Amino acid sequence: MENRKGRAYYETLFCKKIIITLIGGAIIHTTPHFYHLYHPIINCETNQILGFEALLRSVNEPNPLIFFKNAREEGNLINYDLESIKLAYLKMKTETVKSFINVFPMTILSDQFINLLSQFKNKENIILEINETNDDSLIWNKPEFKSRLQSMRELNIQWALDDVGAGQSSLQRVLEFKPDYIKLDKYFSAGLSHSKQKQRVISFFVEFCREENIKFILEGIESRNDFLVAQQLKVPNIQGFYFGKPSSGMNLYLEVKNND
Repeated sequence: MENRKGRAYYETLFCKKIIITLIGGAIIHTTPHFYHLYHPIINCETNQILGFEALLRSVNEPNPLIFFKNAREEGNLINYDLESIKLAYLKMKTETVKSFINVFPMTILSDQFINLLSQFKNKENIILEINETNDDSLIWNKPEFKSRLQSMRELNIQWALDDVGAGQSSLQRVLEFKPDYIKLDKYFSAGLSHSKQKQRVISFFVEFCREENIKFILEGIESRNDFLVAQQLKVPNIQGFYFGKPSSGMNLYLEVKNND
């Protein structure tokens, strides 16, 4: 590991292999062309790792937006989501930090989803990040979706609402669903040190989440100045390229430096 003025450079080999699991009567294949990159989330109070976001990637299609678009059109999105959850869990199950795993709303409604989660141990370290997409917007209005979120809580699995502030109805969903975590979109951290308006918005979310007992994460911190301002605003958790880009390895001992 090499530390350079607050940026962490880390790389650990991530072994990829074929995993075949029978879940709920269906066979789910995790093949070698799928893998995760891990991006750290930092607790600002301790300057230590809170957890890692596991980002699913494909060797066959390096652009994740195109990869997921094609998967949806080909009817493979749910299977890929389930594979991602399984693979991230196998990688992180022995770690003490939290694993943030992306999942689409349509996957949560699948018959295999709860069956998969019920097999996991150490569920308190699993945080499912629910992606907001226009394709899945109507799912949030379905009673069975709310029921699935409740089933997750009964299994002691927490969830995060991703990219809050970017979607048209994400603020409404914060109030209606009360996620365990909210991740504020990176738009609000870009140029944070120069924008009093963004600072006021972030201060509102910090206070709101504190009063509502919701854990708050600010995404997109890319500079030292923005990092220092986020600390001044009492942001509890942050994520961004300032601490290193997503990597195939995890540095559990990343050191955050506040001074040059």
